[in-house]
Amino acid sequence: MEKIEDLIERLGDDEAGRFLAPLWERPILKRDAMGIHGTLFFDNERTQRIIPPSKREIDWEDSSINQAQRNLFSRYR
Repeated sequence: MEKIEDLIERLGDDEAGRFLAPLWERPILKRDAMGIHGTLFFDNERTQRIIPPSKREIDWEDSSINQAQRNLFSRYR
């Protein structure tokens, strides 16, 4: 998971632009994607999504995941 603001801060405007430009030029349907490796959040301040402080799924709050995920993640914490 990454917020666009964090990506730009980490890579800089120019590098982030070079990275993202091909994504906008070649859209595909999710069902045709061969694996989605992450989520990039835009407009987080406006929509006020809750993004966990850690980007690792095993660090998610127990209240935001189901019991099967709790059982799985507890083995890797």
